[in-house]
Amino acid sequence: MLENFVGTIWRKITPFARRKIIRATQQKFTVSVAAIVINEKGEVLLLDHVLRLAHATWGIPGGFMETSEQPEQAVRREIREETGLELENVKLFEARTNSRHIEIVFRASASGKAEAKSREIKAAAWFKVDELPADMSKKQKSYIQKIVTGKTGVGNGSGVEYGVGVGSGVEYGVGVAIGVGVGIGVGVGIGVGVGIGVGVGVVLGAEVKQPPFGEM
Repeated sequence: MLENFVGTIWRKITPFARRKIIRATQQKFTVSVAAIVINEKGEVLLLDHVLRLAHATWGIPGGFMETSEQPEQAVRREIREETGLELENVKLFEARTNSRHIEIVFRASASGKAEAKSREIKAAAWFKVDELPADMSKKQKSYIQKIVTGKTGVGNGSGVEYGVGVGSGVEYGVGVAIGVGVGIGVGVGIGVGVGIGVGVGVVLGAEVKQPPFGEM
């Protein structure tokens, strides 16, 4: 009976209130995008970034996603802002987590002169694969080697399948979180259930306008 009551309350509150509850109870993550960009000569685009560590200032271009952006939109924007280059043939290479940060890496092609267009960038240049800067992340070097040598799933579909798997995992995580929340309400007792109900009522009463989900 209590489970039905909790379910009924959850369905009746607004989508905005549900998002507030989920955001308040779930862990937060930062998300960035990056790209391994190769030109017609087989050279790789690298940037000397002001904010990178002193021992590895050169690296592949990228940055944080903005509100409501899709990953591919974000990586195109970042590279356009930092170098003025427009990406072509953008494909997912890898998505991974590092503690509470999610990094989405693409592979792409571009042509033209690489120029530093942002104050965050000290220099931008095309490098031959066998002449990469010494002060560069080993992880990024391994990415470049995989793409140049062809030892990667990108191109045969496996890269895209991996990306879909990551998306499904996020959606599943939200579903499990909701289930656990209901389970706690049932296990702890009616008192907790009432407390949650009052909290939701306050949120609904206080909100007059509902901003987009991305503004939360």
